[in-house]
Amino acid sequence: MKGAVFVTLKTMIEESHGPTAWAALVDKVAPECEGVYDANENYPDADAIAYIGAVAELLNSSASAVTEIFGR
Repeated sequence: MKGAVFVTLKTMIEESHGPTAWAALVDKVAPECEGVYDANENYPDADAIAYIGAVAELLNSSASAVTEIFGR
């Protein structure tokens, strides 16, 4: 998955819930890159799936609702 997706997700989370929320998500997902993404690089799809689940848990929502919100 392109890093731009992760960069956009990070921005969305930080703007709506603050930088500590993003840090908590990174701790939970524990990606190999330690949450530092380059928009032009590729990262494992599994990381994106893990973030969706973690965000759903943070928002007390469903994964499908999270992907819908993110897609806007």
